[in-house]
Amino acid sequence: LAMRTGFQQQHNLSVAGGSGGMGSMKYYLAGSVLDVRGVAKNDMFRRYAIRLNLDQQVNPWLRLGSSTHMSYADRSGVPASFADALHQNPLTNPYEADRKTLTVTPWPEDPFFENPLQGLLVMETDVTRRVFTSNFLEVDLPFLKGLSYRFNGGLDFANGDLGRYFGRNTRTGLNYGGYAQRENAVRFDWTAENILRYSRAFGQHSVDLTTLYSAQQYTLESDELNSRDFPNDVLTYYQMGVGSLIQPSTGFAQSGLVSQMGRLNYGYAARYLLTLTARRDGFSGFGANHKWGVFPSLALGWNVSEEAFWPFRE
Repeated sequence: LAMRTGFQQQHNLSVAGGSGGMGSMKYYLAGSVLDVRGVAKNDMFRRYAIRLNLDQQVNPWLRLGSSTHMSYADRSGVPASFADALHQNPLTNPYEADRKTLTVTPWPEDPFFENPLQGLLVMETDVTRRVFTSNFLEVDLPFLKGLSYRFNGGLDFANGDLGRYFGRNTRTGLNYGGYAQRENAVRFDWTAENILRYSRAFGQHSVDLTTLYSAQQYTLESDELNSRDFPNDVLTYYQMGVGSLIQPSTGFAQSGLVSQMGRLNYGYAARYLLTLTARRDGFSGFGANHKWGVFPSLALGWNVSEEAFWPFRE
């Protein structure tokens, strides 16, 4: 009785195109719908998403781009409990005599066990809205050949909203005179990167110098409210204020990172390679007296296949 045949369907539609020549542009627009019904009754998930990508070559030295994704996910519904069904006495009665109304205590001789199907009676809304966007700007600086600048900026915003109510037709609701939960969580992340790069070849010498300055921050705020003992079950989780016992709680988490980096790639005759890197990070999670750390690295390479003595050269 707690199980059913699972089902999943997904539909995707996309359009892509662009234009050539000076001021060329590429675009990609896609939408998708995902509908999943699990093998547990009342286990459902639906997601609607849309994505838009743009890439614009404004002129020979300037290029812009953006990728934005928006989604709406719905996980509403409390599924039947496999764990409770597994441990339940198979001789119990999940329904009343009318064979339609779920029993609050299917095993009267042992009221410790709740009805594994009580989740089907719980009123729940559980939705998440998310917007993610990543954007860039590239400039080939005209006053020095091989010198370019790129800016990367990203935002990630998500809002989760949960409302759940156990009425008196469930054991949880009967014990507490109706039990309600409301939760709201907001997550906001941002990243900004500045990259300056110089890349040139001089005869058999090649030089690629990259510098980076970036910052990013993660923030999560949450609010939760539990309430019990309501005069009736009419307004479900929209009547939080009339409960006799209200328990609020809040949460907050934040972290930040600032990074500086320099990297030199040098090559001679495509045979001998050298990479020098130094990175300096300031992280809020580091110790109070050691907020900054420096991380250097050195790499050497030898393309032996480019040597004259290598017997397998093309």
